Amino acid sequence: MLAFHKIQFKIVLLALLVLSHTSSLYANLYAKKIQAHTAYNGTIFIYQASTPTPLSYNNGKKSLHYMPHPSKKGEFIAFIPIGYYDKGVKTLHNPKQIESITQSITILQKDYPKKEQINVANNKVSYSNEVAKRIEKEKNAAIKTYATITKGRLWDKPFIKPLDSVITSPYGSARIFNGKVNSYHGGTDLRATIGTPILATNDGKVALVQDRYLSGKSIYIDHGSGVYSVYFHLDEFLVKQGDMVKQGQVIAKSGDTGRVSGAHLHFGIVINGTNVDAMDFIEQVNALF
Repeated sequence: MLAFHKIQFKIVLLALLVLSHTSSLYANLYAKKIQAHTAYNGTIFIYQASTPTPLSYNNGKKSLHYMPHPSKKGEFIAFIPIGYYDKGVKTLHNPKQIESITQSITILQKDYPKKEQINVANNKVSYSNEVAKRIEKEKNAAIKTYATITKGRLWDKPFIKPLDSVITSPYGSARIFNGKVNSYHGGTDLRATIGTPILATNDGKVALVQDRYLSGKSIYIDHGSGVYSVYFHLDEFLVKQGDMVKQGQVIAKSGDTGRVSGAHLHFGIVINGTNVDAMDFIEQVNALF
């Protein structure tokens, strides 16, 4: 009887060892399948693949929009925006299996400028009901524009700055208008006197031309696959909605329209509806060439 129990014990022990080894093996395989990466808030993560496999992020609310790699034939890329307020880990999933993580991006916090005091006209900070409705309407028009995804990429050259000038206000600083905290700065301000020629950062299609209450005279250019460039506080439009533009083409003249303390250009890059640091975007994307 004792010998029988010893045999049973050995069988159970062997089974546990096999189970432990199998679990460890699957864990290692799973760990290898999930690729871990890092990216700073307010920047982009460039996903590269040989096959444009459908993937989603933000709990399936956003999808990757693939485009051909600009210098590697047969390869694809997709830009994943890391929002200014994003923290923790952003994961990529099969859109039909949200629980199946294929890649994770650990979000690092960048040390952006803390506060920026700006004095503007009081009616650009405190709004009447009529103005508030106008601002909301213009905001929805921008959201609708960003939601329009043109397949592929409309550009085949590196991105350029819209004018050769110094940065007067970088992306990410906290904007304090007339002593009241408003929001973070979603773009990059470049010094420009009224009438300075503004260039298209790259090839694309003019998606929206509008005189807006806060951003003043504004141009939005669609570069394909959810990538948009924006140009605010302009004085004069030189293109119209629907126009196809080339990199370096003069699209407008700078001004001081909208909520400003002086003449300048606000230049921004928006990916899948999320503002990212335009200067970082240009640096990362141009490194692909």
